Amino acid sequence: NGLLVPSQDVNAMVVACKTLLDDHALAARLGRQAWGDCRELYAPENIAKQTVAAYETAINEFELHKLC
Repeated sequence: NGLLVPSQDVNAMVVACKTLLDDHALAARLGRQAWGDCRELYAPENIAKQTVAAYETAINEFELHKLC
């Protein structure tokens, strides 16, 4: 869903941007994949499950430390 470039490598970033500007099919394919990934990762059901899991972990940790 994207192009990876080394951190702080300006030249690599320029090459990646130019690649996307020159290759419309690649840019479109990566954009579609990114959209699908975001839609799946951040679906309300997934966010709700992650939130409940975080609360359960916090409650369990609280209970564990309360017993000590």
